[in-house]
Amino acid sequence: MRWFCWLVALYSALSPATAYAVSEECLEFFKREGVHPGPQCELRCATLETTMAMFSCPAQCHEYCSDDSSESDRPKSDDERRKRLKEFAQKEFKNENRCDALANIINKAVELVTGLEHPAHAMREDLKFVLIGENLTSRRGQGEYFAGDVKGANGFRRELRDSHNQMQHAMAGIYIGNRYGRVGCGYVMWREQEPQDDLLYEKTCPLGYSLSNENYEDLGGQLRDKIGDASCRH
Repeated sequence: MRWFCWLVALYSALSPATAYAVSEECLEFFKREGVHPGPQCELRCATLETTMAMFSCPAQCHEYCSDDSSESDRPKSDDERRKRLKEFAQKEFKNENRCDALANIINKAVELVTGLEHPAHAMREDLKFVLIGENLTSRRGQGEYFAGDVKGANGFRRELRDSHNQMQHAMAGIYIGNRYGRVGCGYVMWREQEPQDDLLYEKTCPLGYSLSNENYEDLGGQLRDKIGDASCRH
């Protein structure tokens, strides 16, 4: 299927007279896959693997990536950005597939920080405030931007499930891995008494180790691959 995507994208690039409006289906597809207008947008967009239902989407990459209408709508401050992410997260909490909801929230965070000087750091902090709380200890689950406590682990691999807030635990692994490195993750795994959470940290801490300004847009997809069952990996 990837060769077909390349052919469609090439045809689009060589046919400038043909105008494509970005369909609602493709717009949703691009956002779900973590592709947003900004650096490397067209390359990432054109190489997405698609189904037959989405076969026309690569031909709409140029139009989508060239759209600067979102520039005026970009959040003007950390406060505004985190309030928007909180609002989006609370809507996603209605999604019973918790892995899918978490990946969608991460992709929204990517969208909100694209264009900042240090997007990976900003995204990490935004996700902490919204999904974890003001800090990892005394103010966990608290704060102006905290979106709420959501139980369950539908969509997670079976061995990673429990009845608690696995979305928060998964995000904690990413956050600790990125901010505190292997020492931090080693410490929380030493203290952790639930085997499924130990396994979850083993999956998510490495995502934090490698998170950078160069790859932050990939985090949602990487998360699906690492912790998701078949219903989350799409």
